[in-house]
Amino acid sequence: MKIQILLTADYATFDHATGKIHILGAFNRIFAKKFPVIHPRMVVVVRFVASEQTETTDSRNILILLSDEDGNNLFQISSIVQLPIDDKGYRRDANIVLELNDFEFPQVGAYEFIIMEDDNRLGETTIEVLQS
Repeated sequence: MKIQILLTADYATFDHATGKIHILGAFNRIFAKKFPVIHPRMVVVVRFVASEQTETTDSRNILILLSDEDGNNLFQISSIVQLPIDDKGYRRDANIVLELNDFEFPQVGAYEFIIMEDDNRLGETTIEVLQS
């Protein structure tokens, strides 16, 4: 399993009927006048795809972490992800749209969302929180 999409945005939804992810306002920087700052709303969008066509359809344990520049974890959540094969033999993608409301960033710096499968780091995306 690998990550096809990993980003932060203002808003995103997943349409189960079409398999489309609708993303608005993708960003990687937040500006604030004072700290700590409360960011009112952001979503983390992750799309998982099979690394190869013969990959197992077993469930996978996924962990999403948010850490600061010093490696301190500020947030984490776990989920189960599966890449099933539909009745026509097509492998389906798995999507996570994680909404975080009123999240506090304590100081200026780089913050990293890290996606883990068990002990395997699948990917990461960075948000810079800057003084305006």
